[in-house]
Amino acid sequence: MQPTFQEIKSAAKTALKHRWSEAIAATMLLLVTVSLNTVMQLVLMNIFKVDEVWSPFSPTAAPDHNQLAAAGLTLFSAAFTLFVIFPLAFGIMRWFWMISNGCDARLSEMFGYFSSGKLFFRTIRLSLALFFRLVLGAVVCYLPYSIVAVITTPKVYEMFSWAFKKHVSGLIALAPTLKFLGTLGFFFWISTYILFFAVMYTESDWSVRGVIRRAVQISKGNRLRFIGFILSFFGWLLSCLFIFPLPFVLPYVLASTAVYGREALRFARQHDSKFAVLDV
Repeated sequence: MQPTFQEIKSAAKTALKHRWSEAIAATMLLLVTVSLNTVMQLVLMNIFKVDEVWSPFSPTAAPDHNQLAAAGLTLFSAAFTLFVIFPLAFGIMRWFWMISNGCDARLSEMFGYFSSGKLFFRTIRLSLALFFRLVLGAVVCYLPYSIVAVITTPKVYEMFSWAFKKHVSGLIALAPTLKFLGTLGFFFWISTYILFFAVMYTESDWSVRGVIRRAVQISKGNRLRFIGFILSFFGWLLSCLFIFPLPFVLPYVLASTAVYGREALRFARQHDSKFAVLDV
């Protein structure tokens, strides 16, 4: 039986009891790095007069002009995310994983995936594998919305010198609903792979494919539970709109997620053992 959400959060609080300052420093570093990527992107968009760049969260984004510059900025942002943000994020999550298990981990552990070429490039391969699955999920989940967005956009008809069909304008009101449903489906899709870190930190010699396959196995049948777990932080995350609680909420969420992942992995192993005995 898996622990309740309250038990998971209590364990996270215990792990953070004497390490709040380190936890805040780690999460703030991650936020600053992510913000740096955003700021650089906005500055370059202003310099090169680019109005939009693509992301999995805006699948229908298409620049009106400067397509080449937009593609370059998208690649730049993707490269910064892949080679800097992902290894740092995995390292920070690993630090939370370690302290949530009672380890006296130094804060320098969050740079662990930059410490050797083997670790770094394994992280890159895993990041790429997860990113491609994320993009595939975005395409699948937002496809109905994308189709409606395209056929109700007058500029698309202007490109081909076609007359805008008035009867399709009635679909415009459907677009927000399809986008909302696509977002729900996308988060459900993400929940299939989200526990990869539990396998990544415990099975360091596994292949990237093996890590992802095991993560899917652990998540199978528990995706709604994980979504419910994240939603249980809704009040805390909502409080971050006031900015001040953010440095305290994020470490709490990350530590709780580390405990959740460890318990999900433990439960999966028990489940595997149970069926192994039954097979014998």
